[in-house]
Amino acid sequence: NEKCLELLSNMKADFNKSRSDGNTPIYTAALNGREKCLQLLIDSKADLNAANKEMKTPVYAAANAGHRGCLEMLINAGVDVNKKEKDGWTPLSAARFENHHACIDLLLKADATDTGPPVYDMDQYFKKSEESKEWRDESC
Repeated sequence: NEKCLELLSNMKADFNKSRSDGNTPIYTAALNGREKCLQLLIDSKADLNAANKEMKTPVYAAANAGHRGCLEMLINAGVDVNKKEKDGWTPLSAARFENHHACIDLLLKADATDTGPPVYDMDQYFKKSEESKEWRDESC
C-alpha cells in the first residue's frame, strides 16, 4: 500500500528488485491499477520499462488490464509504448485484444504500434459457438 511504499522510499529501498516471476513493484502497481503507488514509484525513479520473465512491462500490464489512469501516468513519464512481450505483442495489441477502448486511444495518441493477431471475425466466432452448442445438445 501507499504508506508502506512511502516508508520504503524514505529508507532508499531498491524498487527495481523483482520477485521470482520477474515482476517489480511498478509492474504490480500498474497491473492492479494502484495509481498512488505507481506515482510514488515513478517519483522514486523505478525502471519504467523493466520487463518480467514473460517480457511484459508495466505499460503492457496497465494496457492489458484496462487501467487507463495508470497507463496515462506511465506514458506521461516516458515509457516505451512499443516494447514487445515474449510472443511479440505490444501494449496496444493487448489493449485491443481486451477491448479496452480508452487505453487504445491513449496508446494511439502516443504513437504505439500493434503487432498482435488479427481482430476476430465475431460473426464467424458466434456462428461456430452456436454450431458447437447444437452439436453438444444433440449428443447428450
